[in-house]
Amino acid sequence: MFNKIKFTNYFILTLLILSSGSVLNILGINHFIQILVFTLITAIAFVNGILWKKECLATLLLLLFGTLIVFFIQATTSGNFSDFYNNNNISFLLLLSTCVLVCFYFYSKLSFLVCLNSILFVFVLHGIFSAVLLSIFPTGHVLFSEVMSGNGLNKYGTKFVGYFFLFFQRVHFDYLGNLDPYYVDYFGFYLQRAHGLAWEPGNFSAYTNIFIFLNLFIFKNRRNVVLGCIGILASWSTAGMFVMLVQISYYLIANINKFRLKYILPKLLIIGFVGSFLIIGFSENFYNKLYGERQGSGAVRVVNTLVTLKTIVNNPWIGTGLYYDRYMSVLSSSLQISKSTTEEHINSSSVKHASSTNSFLRLYVQFGIPLGLLFTIALFKQTLVPDKKYLFAIIIILSVSSSPLMMTPFFFLFIVSGLLNMIGFRNNNSYKIVQ
Repeated sequence: MFNKIKFTNYFILTLLILSSGSVLNILGINHFIQILVFTLITAIAFVNGILWKKECLATLLLLLFGTLIVFFIQATTSGNFSDFYNNNNISFLLLLSTCVLVCFYFYSKLSFLVCLNSILFVFVLHGIFSAVLLSIFPTGHVLFSEVMSGNGLNKYGTKFVGYFFLFFQRVHFDYLGNLDPYYVDYFGFYLQRAHGLAWEPGNFSAYTNIFIFLNLFIFKNRRNVVLGCIGILASWSTAGMFVMLVQISYYLIANINKFRLKYILPKLLIIGFVGSFLIIGFSENFYNKLYGERQGSGAVRVVNTLVTLKTIVNNPWIGTGLYYDRYMSVLSSSLQISKSTTEEHINSSSVKHASSTNSFLRLYVQFGIPLGLLFTIALFKQTLVPDKKYLFAIIIILSVSSSPLMMTPFFFLFIVSGLLNMIGFRNNNSYKIVQ
């Protein structure tokens, strides 16, 4: 029985991660994945008796009913009632139901953090190994390609090359069809950016920072912390490095009284050297994205952040709604003025389309400020990670602010956990981590 429960725990969390920013999400099968995950989680909840409990069923129905009321108000405000039953609203209902059922399941188990840490260990290790392998033994063999919405395969854009459909690397092909990989120079050694099972390095760094958090503050495993830091550096993600610096700085400040005076000078020298390397790497990466060879990437993020903020101001109470066409139309209306505002500081002319690259602010765009604040408070009140929960919430917010991850099953899970806590559904389990 124990082995069956343990397998189910790993299976559920692996499903959530693979449906939240992995390579599966760019293959054009997102809706299939979402339905599959929802079906499997519902079946597990049914077998475990969760759906038979009146409290669980009533809580789930309450959240779904409240969501439907929000959708009704948004559709009424837009003047087109057909917006009420659009595919994006249906997808959100599936997302919400999936996360609620997962929370119910793990509220009756004591192994959420243990299972998550084990899965992320494999996730990070695989990402590092794949990047090193494909850097030493490069290949032009295309395993699969990103599927562009409405346009079929991205013929000259993002593809994944590699071996055996197990080790692969995200690369670009230019308009001539030539392989155009992006390498990072680590003291003369050129390494492709690590992303592993994630579809891009930013998503990989988000999960890796959670892995660092778990081992820095909960499991106290220094070797895993080092592995996580290597993973962040291998991903060469600006946001990832910043979040890592925030975590390490907090840890050093919070534990400054615990450092032994013995060998204090060598320790300070090591910390100073490593810290300087990280800060310099972050600064160079940040500058390069804004003004260097990769300035298009930085310009897109800056302009789209301004577009997002203007959209929030223009739609403060109920948001744009989830209907994709309306959402993009409202965003696009703020594009030109946002480009004009930033053109003196960055190359904003390279930004051709509006989008919300900040998936945390996207909550405020699509649901409005009141519900956006409610979701934010819920994130700080989540109970799945009970230790250092405020720091954990900040890590999540910073990580998803540059990645499209907030509205995915794994990351939205923590918001749902907080919502359940706020309406009185308590997680009574206490985690005892064996050091």
